[in-house]
Amino acid sequence: MLSCITLTYKVSDEIIRKHLESHKTWLKENIDLGHFIFAGPIENENAGFILSTLVNKDHLEDVLKSDPFVEFDLVEIEVKKLSSIIRNKNFLF
Repeated sequence: MLSCITLTYKVSDEIIRKHLESHKTWLKENIDLGHFIFAGPIENENAGFILSTLVNKDHLEDVLKSDPFVEFDLVEIEVKKLSSIIRNKNFLF
């Protein structure tokens, strides 16, 4: 099972840009820890997406709380759980 996380911006692009480098650092740290598989902006939307290996609700919430975008209340977060029924043999999750 994986967690699909959508971060919808609640503030202007200018404010998002001020916190973007610290947000990217946070993303890289969590990718390096194996918490996230990938992350990036959603095209043509004021939002971003994270695919996470974390499925424990409390652990995921703790990790998300440490995101600068969350700390400064810049985004609305939506988490959905995803189970794989069919997948490419190279995708190990």
